[in-house]
Amino acid sequence: MESKGDFSGIKVLLVRHGETDWNLAGRFQGRSDVPLNQKGVEQANALASALKGESLAAIYSSPLVRAKETAAADKAFHPSAPLHEDEGLWK
Repeated sequence: MESKGDFSGIKVLLVRHGETDWNLAGRFQGRSDVPLNQKGVEQANALASALKGESLAAIYSSPLVRAKETAAADKAFHPSAPLHEDEGLWK
């Protein structure tokens, strides 16, 4: 396969959404649209704070509210990074 460019400087960061009440109960969430609980919001904010020094070219999220809430926290520290909601990013 022919390379189309040098990708040696690209870093991909993968993160999981913050905690939900269903996580606490041990329930499978799948595509159920369960929001973050208070701890999950705190986790999302802590993640965003930890990543504030990173250079993000873009932020991708599934359309599920828990993922969008987590991505929105990151977006607060990276206002120039476009936030893309992608149906293909289901859990």
